[in-house]
Order: sequence, then C-alpha cells, then structure tokens
Amino acid sequence: MALVSVAGPLSNLLLAAAAALLWRVGLHTPWDFVNDIYSEFIFINIVLALFNMIPLPPLDGSKVLMGIAPVEWADALASLEQYGMYILMGLIALSFAVPGLNLIGMLIGGPAALIYRLLLGF
Repeated sequence: MALVSVAGPLSNLLLAAAAALLWRVGLHTPWDFVNDIYSEFIFINIVLALFNMIPLPPLDGSKVLMGIAPVEWADALASLEQYGMYILMGLIALSFAVPGLNLIGMLIGGPAALIYRLLLGF
C-alpha cells in the first residue's frame, strides 16, 4: 500500500526534476512568459508532491505512514480516515480565519523552495 501511494508524489517529483534538467542544460526560451510557465510547472509539481505526502487521509502520505508505521499506529491512523477530509479542510480554513497561521503553507513552503532551488541550481 505504501509503495503504491508514494507513486503519485514520486511522479510529481520526477516531472519537476526532468523539467529542471532541461532548464539547466539550456532548453528554455527567450520569451519571459514561457519561462515563467515553465518554472511554475516545476514549482507546482514540487508543491503537489509535498502536499500529497501530508499524513492526513485522504492524501497519500497517510497511506505511506500506515504502511510503515507499527500496527498499533496504523490502527489509530485508520480510525482517523473518516475525519481526514474535515481535518484537512479545517487546516485550510484556519489559514484564512487566522492571518499568519498557515500550517500547511509552513509545512510545504520551505521544503518546496529548497527543492526548487536545488533542482534549478539557484
């Protein structure tokens, strides 16, 4: 289950890495708007991979965690599955309700920027 669940985020990272490799070898255009779309493609794929690995159901990160966690933890995580979407929506709503408290952004933003800089060599 964990291997199947990691396939989606891994494919996002592979797409980002392949596009970044093309960028680094000089396959970009003289048009700024095309380069912006290209760099956004890379960044969005990184963000999607990281977001999908958050260990909350229904995201793939919960299935990966259940696959590698001890049986006692996996049972507790499985019991959260029915509430996972509500927890996720609550975290997203919290970022709008309380300015400056974007927990998902804090989890994803820094690592996404780091991976982006590493892939593009900035």
